Amino acid sequence: MSDIKAFIQKLKQIPGRVMRAKVCTIGKKMLIKTQEIEDFLALMYKDMPEALRHARKSGMKTSFQSFKLLEQLDKLFISKNFLNKMGYALINVKELESLLATICTTVENDEMKIKAILENR
Repeated sequence: MSDIKAFIQKLKQIPGRVMRAKVCTIGKKMLIKTQEIEDFLALMYKDMPEALRHARKSGMKTSFQSFKLLEQLDKLFISKNFLNKMGYALINVKELESLLATICTTVENDEMKIKAILENR
């Protein structure tokens, strides 16, 4: 269970990293440089709990909501739109914090379900 708590702690670091990467504010959104965030996400996914990693590799991604939410998080910073190709992103911090809160609760619940599935095999 400590793996999931460390993973959740890393998720909670993202808003602070977004604030450090801020270039300017445009209305309710912030223009940020994405390189540091992209690197952090890559490291964060390497530290993903073993049960989630196994489910992701074995094709169970569509069965669990947390993978869809993590994909939404990726799309905020890494996508094929013009800004992201230039190394920037427009982020609404309140929406990001809401998404992260949802991910934190969903990931924890999904990991328990995945562990139960793996134990029953």
